[in-house]
Amino acid sequence: MNKQQKQNMILVIVTLLLLFSPALYHTFSTKAQEREDRTTAFYTSFISIVQSWDQLLSQTDDQNPEAIAMFEAYKYLLFVNDRLQYLVDDFPRMEKDLAVLKNDFFLLKYNFAILVSDRIENRPGFNEQALRMIKQQVRLFLDQAPENYDNSNAFRKELIQAAEHISQLSNIDFSAKP
Repeated sequence: MNKQQKQNMILVIVTLLLLFSPALYHTFSTKAQEREDRTTAFYTSFISIVQSWDQLLSQTDDQNPEAIAMFEAYKYLLFVNDRLQYLVDDFPRMEKDLAVLKNDFFLLKYNFAILVSDRIENRPGFNEQALRMIKQQVRLFLDQAPENYDNSNAFRKELIQAAEHISQLSNIDFSAKP
């Protein structure tokens, strides 16, 4: 290949790249926007189900909750865990940050089951303080969690700070008090 042919080949390649670069850019930006939209939907769904769980908890009597109401609240907590799992799976950039929240909700699921079991079996000494603490910390979590998803460090910091309220629930005893 002589010098003229090499220059022509380079010119053709550069021209092709310039012709196809808008299409490539559009493809990559569309995929990024789709991912952003999906993450927004998962976050909105997660916050929405936590709000529903909070509303259900707020209607539950602390001192003598009905077994059915406790079981309904437990079902919502299972759904909270599912929604959070979808968010973690879709949001790899925050996987480490969300892992703590995921673990805390996972532990809460099993600890809350103790309260539900105590109520269903009508054990004496129902731990009303634990139920009150759950209500309080879930409310604080919702008050501090960002309302809408935003792919920013400020969003991450707000969510991590809000998640500390759920972490506090892993330090309480859920068993019935004789």
